[in-house]
Amino acid sequence: MLILQLLDKCCATIARAVLLCALLWLSPFANGQNPETTGKAERVVAVSSLVLKPTSSFEVKRQFSGQIEARRRSHLGFDRIGQISQIFVDRGDEVVAGQLIASLDVDALRAQRHKLEADLRSAEALLREAQAGPRRETIAAARANLQEQQTQWDLAKETLERRENLFKKKFIAREELDQALAASARWSAIVDGATSQLNELLEGTRQERIDSQAAQVQSIEAAIAQVNVELQKSQIFAPYDGKVLVREVDEGSVVSPGQSVVSIVEYRKLEAKIGVSPVFAKKIAKGQALEVECNAIKLAGTVQAVVSEVDMTTRTQAVIVSLEENAWEQVTAGDTVRVSFAQKEKSSGFWVPTESLVAGPRGLWNCFVIENVKDGVGTTAVRTVELIHSEGDRSMISGPLQAGDVIIAAAPHRIIAGQAVRPIPAAESP
Repeated sequence: MLILQLLDKCCATIARAVLLCALLWLSPFANGQNPETTGKAERVVAVSSLVLKPTSSFEVKRQFSGQIEARRRSHLGFDRIGQISQIFVDRGDEVVAGQLIASLDVDALRAQRHKLEADLRSAEALLREAQAGPRRETIAAARANLQEQQTQWDLAKETLERRENLFKKKFIAREELDQALAASARWSAIVDGATSQLNELLEGTRQERIDSQAAQVQSIEAAIAQVNVELQKSQIFAPYDGKVLVREVDEGSVVSPGQSVVSIVEYRKLEAKIGVSPVFAKKIAKGQALEVECNAIKLAGTVQAVVSEVDMTTRTQAVIVSLEENAWEQVTAGDTVRVSFAQKEKSSGFWVPTESLVAGPRGLWNCFVIENVKDGVGTTAVRTVELIHSEGDRSMISGPLQAGDVIIAAAPHRIIAGQAVRPIPAAESP
């Protein structure tokens, strides 16, 4: 019985204690107050604040991928058929502009040129002779020959005269007279020929003969020039500084015109080929400076051209970007690159820190505006805004805001509408 009495007393004591605690907890509600908000409404919270400044545009950065390419790549070959006598380079060798790469067997061409050079010397000698005209000795000999023939003709005429007198006196037969007539006519013709020959020598070589011989000289010179061209075509020279990529054939091979012998690349002159959308390609200007990223390396670039034709496979237009001079020391042709283009868009709004926004209804966002600031303390109000553009730690918004409004710049999730706050200007504006 004693134990039961003690248990009844303990239960009564516990019941009175529980009732007392319940009355103490419910006492604030009897006065119409919320115990969770009463203390907060009375406490002033220091917050980071930002004064809104209007802006009329923003930049949109778009990233496109592409590939690094050598500015020039050439497959070198001969312009004539022939057998390769020597190749002077191998794969991986560096070459400079004008360096001899390979040559063909040219023994037959050299022999042909030697013969033509001999023919040229002979033709030039004949031309000089024709231009100089007859020698003085030749003219003197022709004049002496004419005098001799003239003497013989004079003698023949005297003989004819005597025989005519004798024939009239019938001292000689008709046959002797005829012989004298024939001899005089023959020597007359000989004198005429010698006279013409002397006159021709005195007048010099005819211009037609000189022109003909000059044409013969030019023809041989043209043939020599053609052989020299063939000799030139029998050698391959590097068109620019570069490096040998592939050696297609070896010595002794017979190659046809245009067949590739070696391939070289201008590895120190690199450019990036970027595929962009046709709409965005229209906004890219030649000479525009860009930053190209490849293998975590950033390189300076300049737009050289925008290809006007759209690639039917990728539906993009190629933008050719030349890279800085020393880019070949850091990247290689074939590497993948990324390029960011900045596009300016017109739109009115305000730049705010991204952390100043909290998610709102229907895809909108909320921010807190500090109003009625007095003695450094103001109250908060919620504004529902539209997010126009975001760039990581800052965003552009528009909505029921005005220039000069003060918003909470950081940690808005700790604040409720109507709360008393003490604005502290943010260290930096977005």
